[in-house]
Amino acid sequence: MTQAPDSFFRQTRIPHKFIHILTGTEVDLVPFGEIGQPNQQIQWPDGHQMNLLGLQEALSHANTQTIDGVELQVLSIPAFLVLKLFAWGDRKATKDLEDINFILKHYQEDDRVFEELSEALITGNLEFQYGAAFLLGHDIQQICDRDILIQLDLLLAHILQNQDRLIPQFVSRSISGSEWDVAFQSVICRFEMLRHGMLEKPP
Repeated sequence: MTQAPDSFFRQTRIPHKFIHILTGTEVDLVPFGEIGQPNQQIQWPDGHQMNLLGLQEALSHANTQTIDGVELQVLSIPAFLVLKLFAWGDRKATKDLEDINFILKHYQEDDRVFEELSEALITGNLEFQYGAAFLLGHDIQQICDRDILIQLDLLLAHILQNQDRLIPQFVSRSISGSEWDVAFQSVICRFEMLRHGMLEKPP
């Protein structure tokens, strides 16, 4: 793919990453399916192991979009979050956790929160600002089987158990005191609501 004189791509130091020469776009090629049997993992030539859990589910629930006349399969946000959680589990990269936090903070489903979680809102068991995170977890539960949900729950449990080490980086350094504590707790609550939604536990 990269050796031909007229190749459209060039290799990077990472075996499955390529750069589209014309646009500079980074492209990941990740095989999955039977190649990952029996435990849904592959090992690259550099020794790095990659978890393939969630890839089949992501493809199965992808949305078809047409861009410049080309039909592409685009991941749904719940599927993307599943893959981000597994990516973080593989490499513990700050960027992956940063992306997860960004999705949880900006995911908006106001109408669904009112329609599907009205009872929890009325009783005070759920604050409106965390409803979307709960629904995101519920959507993940709908597309993943039990084995995947168990692995996702372990990852979220690890994040929450190590919150004092992992989460402060997502709280602005420009605030302090009780304001910082409130912001920190907001991040924690979004992760907790995501987990509750995945487990279908009422908030």
